[in-house]
Amino acid sequence: MRASNTTCNALLALAAVIWSQTAAANLYSLQLKDIRSMTQSIWIDNATHPTIALVYQVGCRWCKKQAQDLAKLSQSHSVNTVLIGMGASSRDLKTELRHFPSHLSAKEANRELLTQIKGVEAVPTTLYISPQGELIYKHRGYIPSATYLQVGRDYIVSKGAVGAPQ
Repeated sequence: MRASNTTCNALLALAAVIWSQTAAANLYSLQLKDIRSMTQSIWIDNATHPTIALVYQVGCRWCKKQAQDLAKLSQSHSVNTVLIGMGASSRDLKTELRHFPSHLSAKEANRELLTQIKGVEAVPTTLYISPQGELIYKHRGYIPSATYLQVGRDYIVSKGAVGAPQ
């Protein structure tokens, strides 16, 4: 448990560090369709914590495995978690949610979001977003659960960002 608290603290410190070449748009201000209710809304209700978002597509078995890790993370750490579906109809994305933990928020990607994050080359793709709504890091591919939080932290440290967690 101590290691997970340390990792959580590292992620929180990571989220506090804003490292960017250019000013980024606030991703939280984007309106995305909620896949379960089919209504438009902002995609994060509580932006006081960092967000880890998982981009998925219908039929992606690695996405399902990654979502299980995301669900565990959301229950043990102070982070927002969200699934972002893409590459299929709203109906198909909603049907696919039966394979994912029901407590995870689920939104549908739109062109504006995909432009802001510079696209998605493959799924699963994990997005690490600061409490200010800035994309900190994007990781393509499955991340083993033991290193899920560590990946974002290591990226910031490798860039030598001021105030990066040690």
